[in-house]
Amino acid sequence: MVSFILVFLLSALAFNFLISRVQHDAEAINELGRIRGSIQRWTKLELSGQQDDELLNKIDRLMIAYASGEPAATLRLNWELLKSKMMEYRSGRDQEHLPVLIAASEQCWAVSDQLARQGQLDAEAKLKHFGLFGITFVVNLIIVGLLFVFVKGYVRDNLEVAALKDPLTNAYNRRYFEAFGLKEIEQASKEGQHLALATYDLDHFKRVNDTYGHAVGDQVLQTVTRVVTQQLRQADVLARIGGEEFAILLPETRGEEAGLIAERIRLSVEAADFGQAGRVTISVGVTEYRPGDTLAELLRRSDQALYIAKDTGRNRVERS
Repeated sequence: MVSFILVFLLSALAFNFLISRVQHDAEAINELGRIRGSIQRWTKLELSGQQDDELLNKIDRLMIAYASGEPAATLRLNWELLKSKMMEYRSGRDQEHLPVLIAASEQCWAVSDQLARQGQLDAEAKLKHFGLFGITFVVNLIIVGLLFVFVKGYVRDNLEVAALKDPLTNAYNRRYFEAFGLKEIEQASKEGQHLALATYDLDHFKRVNDTYGHAVGDQVLQTVTRVVTQQLRQADVLARIGGEEFAILLPETRGEEAGLIAERIRLSVEAADFGQAGRVTISVGVTEYRPGDTLAELLRRSDQALYIAKDTGRNRVERS
């Protein structure tokens, strides 16, 4: 009995250590999500001629706070390269620099995504190694084994959510959006099903950040996401694919129906209470899958419609 209690206590301590390490890994994945999203937002603002040094300083602080080690150093090195190239672009706005800037931004995305994947693999490896420890105790560790199964499932679920969700808005991230979109396009192509895509962007979002600060801007993004989610069906997928740009995949949906859904979403956002930020609106671009379309082509058309919505007054829905 004493030996069982001792083994149980040791196992409990080991589980506690395991949970703390995996939670650390999950926090690191979330931190990478914030870094990745901030870099995307900053790059987009800079290329559109909107300089946001407050956001630039925020990214620098996130880089400093991020865990040390060679992988983190690689991310910081790529960030410094992107920042250097952007400063050159600021001084002359030479269009020849755009391919280099886009490549540097994509490299930052790729490195941060690789780090997030590796973090998930490391956490799962910790769970597997701990499982080997439990096998040696056989009968005395039946209870501990049950706890292990419970904790393992709990941690894995949380890691999967951390890897697939945007940490700020709780919408899906671009990685999940691309995987889900490819699957839906394949199904639509094989079975002849309808598929629609809507992309939306917050109108004058930089003005919100400049006037009230990024904390209020983050709250606005969270509120918009909550309002939009309430208007979606269970099969629809909402993802954050850029700073303030979101995409909605609408399976088994014609273009006309997608336009009606988008209009309902637009009206819901316009009527929502954003507190200190006041009235917030969105512009929406909608397109329908056509035979032979790729996900990139769907995004291109919906973005084209979105830009038309913005150019013609904002707070409207356009179809392409």
